[in-house]
Amino acid sequence: MIPVHTLVRYLAAAALAAALALGTGAVVYRWTQSHPAAVLSGAAIIVTGAWIASSKLHLCVRRLREWLDEGAPDEPDWAPETPWHEIGEPVLALLQKCRARVGDLETERSELQAVLNNISDGVIVVDSLERVTLINRSAAAIFGLDQSRAVGRTIIEATMNEALDRTAAQVLAERVEKSTPLTVVKPEGRYLRATISPISTPAATTAVIVLHDITEAVRIEEMRRDFVANAGHEIRTPVTAIAMTAENLLEGALDDRDTARIFLEHISDSSHRLIAIVDDIMGLARAESVHPAWPPTSLSASAPSQPERENIRMAPEAHRVAADIHPTAEAKNITLSVEVPDDLTAWADSESVRRILQNLMDNAIKYTPDEGRVAVLGRQEGDWTIIEVSDTGIGIPRECLDRIFERFYRVDRARSRELGGTGLGLSIVKTLAAALGGRVSVSSELGQGSTFTVHLPRIPADR
Repeated sequence: MIPVHTLVRYLAAAALAAALALGTGAVVYRWTQSHPAAVLSGAAIIVTGAWIASSKLHLCVRRLREWLDEGAPDEPDWAPETPWHEIGEPVLALLQKCRARVGDLETERSELQAVLNNISDGVIVVDSLERVTLINRSAAAIFGLDQSRAVGRTIIEATMNEALDRTAAQVLAERVEKSTPLTVVKPEGRYLRATISPISTPAATTAVIVLHDITEAVRIEEMRRDFVANAGHEIRTPVTAIAMTAENLLEGALDDRDTARIFLEHISDSSHRLIAIVDDIMGLARAESVHPAWPPTSLSASAPSQPERENIRMAPEAHRVAADIHPTAEAKNITLSVEVPDDLTAWADSESVRRILQNLMDNAIKYTPDEGRVAVLGRQEGDWTIIEVSDTGIGIPRECLDRIFERFYRVDRARSRELGGTGLGLSIVKTLAAALGGRVSVSSELGQGSTFTVHLPRIPADR
């Protein structure tokens, strides 16, 4: 409640103010009644001053607008003595600060975009409505997008990936980082690991999506699983045969000399097959260990020593391997011919060259029927030394050509086991050729035969 003395004071002040207002109003009224011309002159002066001020302000604003339309190259062409200088100067200073700040932001954005475009991982930034606000070159390439056209579209419209869209929505809603595997079918089959992190600000929540390509890791893991499964299967077959034959011998077959001899021959054959498989596995491991791209696995690890390379004459190597394998060809009445120029050389090591030739010739003879032909031809094309091993064998189906160099892959498993193949010979050839800086390819027609072509460098790559 307001005290009485305070209320009396307020009422007295109000009465005094009212009296002053009435007195002033009466004086002004009487003065205007006796001096009407002065009132009109004052009004005219006020209106004229307002018009002049507004005109100058309008001119100042127009000059600033023209200056901005020209791109604000320099300061406007007003001088300190011009009437609008006092109005335009503060506005100009403010505009220049805004211009400098906008320029800084554009520079920072350009630098950020340049950095993101040089990152191998894909990066996408989406707003709270899941619209793309930024995307780098790698992410655009992963999904086959145009960078500029992707901005502004929703994540599902841009990527057409439901798993990514669903996870991004969860991150924006829960504001918790999540990771999910993705499979991208187009433009090529790829496996990705997407990590999505929320960025919360007072205004809104956005999300950063980082896409890591794990295609190679997945492929290597699949190869490892296949290799372990195939190697286990191939080793198990002769080991099982040895175990079963040994059990038969222990159960009494030793008493019959002829039967025991047959069983022992089975054990010997299975043992040799097992040794061949182990030798090929170890040979493949050695071939891969000297590959130029071999990486040390730890600080203490060091790359194994590579065989010394030199200009190897191909003709003596081809004739030496042909002589070693000739008895096998002769047993099947197969004609084995070698036509390699004496001056044909390759930048390689003799051990790798012999193993390449031996695997290709052995493979050709195995899959060529009796009285067939196997030919080894050599020639030079530019900086490449080319060796071709052709046969008149059973040929390879077209659908199998892409997989023929895979480890343990066989077109006909039953025939391969019957002929004693391990399924690693062609894989060893491919690995050794790559280690020497070359390559191997195959062409074949079912029922007509096959031709394996090896390209080896004729001179060192650094010359």
